[in-house]
Amino acid sequence: MKQSCVVIGAGPCGLVAAKELREAGHDVVCLEKSQVIGGVFSTLRESSYDDLFLTVSNVFMAYSDFPCEEAYVKYSRKEEYAQYLHRYSAAFGLGDCIKFGHAVTK
Repeated sequence: MKQSCVVIGAGPCGLVAAKELREAGHDVVCLEKSQVIGGVFSTLRESSYDDLFLTVSNVFMAYSDFPCEEAYVKYSRKEEYAQYLHRYSAAFGLGDCIKFGHAVTK
């Protein structure tokens, strides 16, 4: 049965949730409070370190259906992982379901 679903946040978990729900045939809207995807890995996020590196290998941070192109890089920087998330969103056409500037407070 087709459902209308709301995903809160367009970080790594929100993106994959939106993608999986759409592939299951549901109507999805993803509400993101900032103006870009990425969550804590967003390049616009001021509360994360500029020189942030992932502490988990790219092999494990990549989605199983979307391998990381930077396989030669063992640990990505924040900007590199944010680019990966943007490529993932584009590859699965998630841009049209993400609504930026929508904070959920309750």
